[in-house]
Amino acid sequence: MEKMIEGHSLLHGALVVGQGRLQTALIIEPDWTKFSGEKDPQDLIDELWPRVERANRVSPAHAQVYKSKILVAKHDKPFRRSPKGSMMRNQTVTDYADEIDALYAREESYQLGDLPEDSSPATMGDFVRRAVSLCLPKAQFSDDSDFVSVGLDSLQITTLASALTNAVKPYLQGASDAGGSYITTRTVYQHPTINKLSEYLVSVISTRSSSSNGTINHEAVRVRNIRTMVEEYTRDLPKRTRALQSAPGNHVVVLTGSTGSLGCYILQTLLEDSKTKKVYCLNRSPNAELRQNKTLEERGILLSQPGDPKVEYLQADLSHERFGLDVEKYEELKHCVDIVIHNAWKVDFNYSLESFKDTHLQGTRRLVDFGLESKSRAHIHLISSIAAAGNWSAHHEGELPEVLLDDDNAPAVQGYGESKYVAEQILATASRACGLPASILRVGQIAGPTTDRGMWNRHEWVPSLIVTSRALGKMPSSLGSLNVVDWVPVDRVAQIVVDLVHARLTSQSSKSIDVFHVVNPRKTTWQGLIPTVQSYFQDGSMELVDIADWIQALESVQWTSGEVVDRFPAVKLLDFYRSLQTSARTTLLATNHTVASSSTMAGLEAVDGALMTTWMQQWGF
Repeated sequence: MEKMIEGHSLLHGALVVGQGRLQTALIIEPDWTKFSGEKDPQDLIDELWPRVERANRVSPAHAQVYKSKILVAKHDKPFRRSPKGSMMRNQTVTDYADEIDALYAREESYQLGDLPEDSSPATMGDFVRRAVSLCLPKAQFSDDSDFVSVGLDSLQITTLASALTNAVKPYLQGASDAGGSYITTRTVYQHPTINKLSEYLVSVISTRSSSSNGTINHEAVRVRNIRTMVEEYTRDLPKRTRALQSAPGNHVVVLTGSTGSLGCYILQTLLEDSKTKKVYCLNRSPNAELRQNKTLEERGILLSQPGDPKVEYLQADLSHERFGLDVEKYEELKHCVDIVIHNAWKVDFNYSLESFKDTHLQGTRRLVDFGLESKSRAHIHLISSIAAAGNWSAHHEGELPEVLLDDDNAPAVQGYGESKYVAEQILATASRACGLPASILRVGQIAGPTTDRGMWNRHEWVPSLIVTSRALGKMPSSLGSLNVVDWVPVDRVAQIVVDLVHARLTSQSSKSIDVFHVVNPRKTTWQGLIPTVQSYFQDGSMELVDIADWIQALESVQWTSGEVVDRFPAVKLLDFYRSLQTSARTTLLATNHTVASSSTMAGLEAVDGALMTTWMQQWGF
């Protein structure tokens, strides 16, 4: 955005501003040798506007600039620049703080208005609707439209949360955090429509007004919501079905989510497995095979032969009856499939439990129905997550054993972990009530591959932290609650999954459901990897600081342009990094049973400097 605009012949510089505001703004610095200070600044804005429009067309929604949000710099207040001529962003923003405030005050105070003192859901709805409209002026949405579905991206949701925090702050002075003393991005994701967010804000304010400590029993509400969701997807399970038949010698597998990172490696491992006769890959994409081949190539994964007849790609929607397949194909799957590996799940720690309902939880129930209807009563292997037990240590001592959970307060306090917990409960109930063979694999942090090709997704929290630390010149000396490194490389996770599939074929007749923990039994710490990261960059450019200081530095980043977000990608995960500072105990997971069941798991080594170096090379550092 800035580079496209400042290329105009009448400009000397352009600066995108507006962190924490509902809309992005632009300050333009004229080339005063070409633009007279006596001219009307609006003339320059009009001259520049076609270029801004072109820049808007190629910019993400959060970075687009409206004409009313352009400010012309003052002749006697030039942009701050270093001796080399590069703009000093933070110093310039500070210089223009009053002008920026005035620019926003002219419009936002009129459009957004003040939070109504006697807020009801209706009046609060009007307020929230105006705030969302300021973020997305051109979007069409109803009060029940999901914010993400209508186009709010993560940075706009961060901005919306910041604006709402400022609005409710006068009503929550002295309120405890449990009572909602501030509105985080997770608050918005957990209440992802105008109606739900409005109801939440009204409940927080009214509770604060009538209570001495301003707290709401969020824990009880959460547990009730989780149990309601479990009951919704298990209440009409059929009674116990026929006895389980012995597993055939060669296996036919349904794999969901094959085009994702882990899915690619599971597919490769299955196709190399002599006991696997065929793999059906169920994906939502209509061009799954093309996408699969592309992702396999990017990871350096070579299948035994192009167009391998051992794999068949089907466009499917697990939430639909028969997965959206025609009757003939669905009957074919029922007749021959004896193993299901359910790997497809959206990994987003901001989403609410309800956001996982229609696609993922409904899909899990459809797979249960398929397993019970299938000729071999297909064994369902759920790729779950340690987040399903992320809050277990808050109420229990010691290690979490490899067993089914019976505590609805066990999952991490976020929709992703709660959805995985609900999926586990659906399988557990189906196994107990109907004899469905099932396995739950609680997977921990999946790292990059052990091979030279491939890459740990740069958008995830570890690579984002390192990229951002490089840009900040500061790196956290500890990772707080995640300081223990028990990561498992993604190709090893895939091998462990297939190991466990084979192990369960011999035990399913005596144990209809089993639980495994896929975390590295040989651990290290973040401190053990820091020297590798520091030496990799060689210039000593990263100071080690306390994680709280690192987060404070991250919070000061002016992330109003796409270029800044690319340099500091951790700003999009700010709430996650803040959560690392918690004093709550981390849930430790037992692994003895999984180690005994998987030779790959038993042979894992701790993550070391060599692996860390491989991943940084793959990230292109």
